Amino acid sequence: MSSHGVTSVEVLGRLRNLREITLRDCDITNVDFLKGCSRLEYADVSYCETLTSLTVLRGLGKLKTLKASGTAINSIEHLAGCAALDSLNVIYCRNLSSLAGLSGLQKLKSVNASYSAIESIEHLAGCVALENVNVNYCKNMTSLVGLIGLEKLRTVDARGSGIESIEYLTECVALECVDVSRCKNLMSLAGLSGLQKLHIVDADETPIDSVAWLSGCVALERVHVSGCENLDSIDDLEGLPNLQMVDASHTAIESIEYLTECVALEFGEYQLL
Repeated sequence: MSSHGVTSVEVLGRLRNLREITLRDCDITNVDFLKGCSRLEYADVSYCETLTSLTVLRGLGKLKTLKASGTAINSIEHLAGCAALDSLNVIYCRNLSSLAGLSGLQKLKSVNASYSAIESIEHLAGCVALENVNVNYCKNMTSLVGLIGLEKLRTVDARGSGIESIEYLTECVALECVDVSRCKNLMSLAGLSGLQKLHIVDADETPIDSVAWLSGCVALERVHVSGCENLDSIDDLEGLPNLQMVDASHTAIESIEYLTECVALEFGEYQLL
């Protein structure tokens, strides 16, 4: 549809007081028509498969939420000027290889870049308000280096990614949940030791051979290490006062005697070989 040569979508750009816009599954290549929408706070352009550019967003200083999943964007560098941004969703952005543009955004709380082509999350460094990071099945990503020292970070979902280490989580003192299941290159849980608020660790189907790094995680409630074929002991979980559930099925564990000291333990699944 068009009016006087202007598409119906472009007309939206004339709404100077526009605060929210949802244009899912639309045939657009850019969002240039939003240039004058200086009060925009929420934009959902998910699954606009021909959308390749978010350039115009750099001038939208009040934008808080951006959903651009399933688009053809290859860069988010223009988000650097979106000082109010607190939530970003770029799932299934197969052309997106970098999170450049996010570094130092002081209000950013949540980033979901699952199934994208990102190679690094180094650009999350300085995002001091960050609470939730989801990068599951980002096969090209090998490190969590950008998360070091983020003191408000509560959840990290990196399952199925290419990460080789989680040592950069050491100083994430608010961390509550870590999912690194199916990370085939992850050999160790080093980085989690002593995290006092950690409740859940899922390391299913990884090559880890020890849970020693969890021994000081006194708030730990659930541990998933199913399918960790190199793991032959969970003795280091001994005495964790809040531990309620352990799934250690399909491992090389032969004994669970030390779990008797875990007074809160309610349920466990084991395959004793």
